[in-house]
Amino acid sequence: MPPVKSRKTIDYSQALSRCASLCERSEQCTPDLLNKMSRWGVSRTNANRVIRELKRMRFVNDQRYAHAYTHDKLCFSGWGRYKIFNGLMAKRLPREIIETALENIDDDEYRDTLNRLISAQLRPLDGEMPDYTTRMKIMRSLVQKGFETTIVIEAVKSELSRLQEELEAYDNVEESEILIDD
Repeated sequence: MPPVKSRKTIDYSQALSRCASLCERSEQCTPDLLNKMSRWGVSRTNANRVIRELKRMRFVNDQRYAHAYTHDKLCFSGWGRYKIFNGLMAKRLPREIIETALENIDDDEYRDTLNRLISAQLRPLDGEMPDYTTRMKIMRSLVQKGFETTIVIEAVKSELSRLQEELEAYDNVEESEILIDD
């Protein structure tokens, strides 16, 4: 049986240096850093000292992290409030910080993201009105992405009525071209 490798523990200054380096590259939250330091073998006392020092130096700010996470998940991943909330809860951030970050979501940006996702799902239909099954599939996928059901229903109805108007306008243009050609 091979010998078990002993984990080399790192001291306070090494942990501080590593964590500061991580924080320079991207936003980090306190629970993530504590987990990493635990894996590195940093004692709980030293880990808490590192976190205090990082906060003092403004490398770590859980509120700032929550805002960045919220923005990135909304804009780049197309997540709704529920999924973002669950993601931040999984990070074990305080509920007040999470609620503040979610309250700061711009409603226009939220609706634009939702409309963009709906349009992307309607695009493969090539201008055809989706049947009931397809509409339900679209709504289910948006609810799974964390968007509120009432907002999803309203947005899908709005996009479908817009699509219907476009189709009618296109049909009217085609009819007028036929009359001109005759």
